[in-house]
Amino acid sequence: MNYENPPYRPVEIELEQNGCSVKKLKKRLMNCIGANRGMKELIKALEIFDKYGAEGTICDHDVLYVPITQDEMSSDDIDRLNELGFIYNSDDCFWLSHKWGSM
Repeated sequence: MNYENPPYRPVEIELEQNGCSVKKLKKRLMNCIGANRGMKELIKALEIFDKYGAEGTICDHDVLYVPITQDEMSSDDIDRLNELGFIYNSDDCFWLSHKWGSM
C-alpha cells in the first residue's frame, strides 16, 4: 500500500503496522457503544410506522417526531414502539423519541 497518499493518515499507518485496520477498529467501537444494534432498532421502528402509512419524520431540538396516530396500530406494535424508545403524544397525535433525535 502507498501510505503517502490520502486517505491514509499517520494513525491509520500505525494501526496497520500493529495488525489492526481502521475498519476493524470502527466495528469494535460501534459494537461497544451499541450503534449497530441501535440502528437496527431505529429501522425496526420506522418499518412499523411505515406499515401504518407514516410519510416522514421531523427532528427538532434532539427529538425525533413521527406524525401519525396510534388509532389503527395493533397493541403489539404500540408496545414494540415503546420498547424501541418512542412515546405517543395523544394531545398532538404524534410519536416522539428523545433517543433518536440528533444522533
